[in-house]
Amino acid sequence: MEAWEYYDQSRTLPFGEQKVALLERVIEMTDADKDPYLGIVSRLDYADATSQTGASDRSLVAMAWLDQRYEISPEEFHDHLRHRFLWAFKSMCSDLVQYPNIPRSRIESFIDDFERRIGPEEAQTVAFIKMKTLTEMGDLAAAETIRQRYHQATRGQFDSCEACVLDFQVLMLMLQERPEDALKTAAPILQATMRCNAVPDSTYTYLLRPWMETGQMDLAEEKLKHVRKRFRKDPQGWVYNRSFVLEYYGLTKNRRSGIPFLEASLGEALADHAIDNKTLFCTAAVGMLSVTNPQRTMRLTRQSSLEWEDLSAQDLRDRLHTIAADGAATLDRRNGNDFFSRRLVTANESVL
Repeated sequence: MEAWEYYDQSRTLPFGEQKVALLERVIEMTDADKDPYLGIVSRLDYADATSQTGASDRSLVAMAWLDQRYEISPEEFHDHLRHRFLWAFKSMCSDLVQYPNIPRSRIESFIDDFERRIGPEEAQTVAFIKMKTLTEMGDLAAAETIRQRYHQATRGQFDSCEACVLDFQVLMLMLQERPEDALKTAAPILQATMRCNAVPDSTYTYLLRPWMETGQMDLAEEKLKHVRKRFRKDPQGWVYNRSFVLEYYGLTKNRRSGIPFLEASLGEALADHAIDNKTLFCTAAVGMLSVTNPQRTMRLTRQSSLEWEDLSAQDLRDRLHTIAADGAATLDRRNGNDFFSRRLVTANESVL
């Protein structure tokens, strides 16, 4: 088969390893045939496919090739291809923080290259990527500086959804231990003037602790019921948010709801490709299990997504503590701080 035939076949496949592997074959053949147009579109598809399957780091070389090609021959990227290339570049910059094997300096270099490509008119887009990356690295002070810069810029064509941006700022303020500011910032979401696919459900998970800390337990419980309903309806892809729900259950010592929630969520959390998501979930689980009878049997064999035997709460806590500690050490070493390790220490100590 010719490269174009393989490419056409890849476009009929759903996102998954088979599609990724076929596009890798197309790219290899395209380079041998010296077909620049197919080289561009196949790599753009490859970047999209790896992102959708949680393996954006695999497309680093493909994106570097596209960036170099754009530098040398920008005329090969007509309006549609240029738009796709910059969106793929943005997605790559946003995703790289999930992979601790990629040095912080390389992540920053990719973002700098994207900023150069996209131009000053997209300053808000770049500011959000930097703000998000710094927050996910635990560099909260630097992220807050960028957040102020974000508000001074104007929106462009590559900006994220306004509701998602506001949702993320709520998360930032919560992580900075500014519950009142988090609640104030969330007002447009809470008043139902901002919505998207993830919002307000994502925002509710970030506000559980601020509501608790400001004495609004009834509101926290009301919104938690809404969140749990969303998790049942759409169970995939909420590991990060589940960690905040589990943290809340641990802080309030709600073992009746928290333990079944932990058992049901653990399989997906451990399978998550993003080490930061997995680390945060296991950290929250340590907090939950720290307020649980250590001899309690954790019903893990009932979970179809988890191939673990039943364990005592103490044994499960020890096992998840090891996973969390290893992940925290790996992330903190790359990020140059102790953000994740400090959260694990807090999970061991901060029970009400």
